[in-house]
Amino acid sequence: VGEITELLHSHVHSAPLARMKLPDGASTLVVATEGLAVGSKVAIGDNAALRPGNITALYNIPEGTAINNLELRPGDGGKVARAAGNSCYVEARIGDKVRVRMPSGSLRELPANCRATIGFPAGHGPDELPLRTAGAVYYQPQARRQSCPHVRAVA
Repeated sequence: VGEITELLHSHVHSAPLARMKLPDGASTLVVATEGLAVGSKVAIGDNAALRPGNITALYNIPEGTAINNLELRPGDGGKVARAAGNSCYVEARIGDKVRVRMPSGSLRELPANCRATIGFPAGHGPDELPLRTAGAVYYQPQARRQSCPHVRAVA
């Protein structure tokens, strides 16, 4: 069981980071999950409760649960759904595999002993802000390499 000692803002990451102190005295940075606060306890392992922030294997997570920081291969560290507002969903168990709906909407079967963090990554608010100026509307598609405004030939 680790304890959250500090929540950090990083200019590189869209989601905030949480410094977690482990029982052996070491500390590590993890993606902050929605609902974590300084002093929160985070359980790691097979007997972890189904609370946001806890880390457990996919075979312990019930269907329909939102997860983040998902491993693609057991032990490789979290690779998927680490940005703010992204999440995967556990769809079904098929033998020793678990079907997961990825943030893109595609389905992927992963080994059941891959680990994931329960809940949504924190910091999804900035994407929901309204566009306040015409300049923001003009430059937003350009960030995605789209031409704006697009004039129709018949106009």
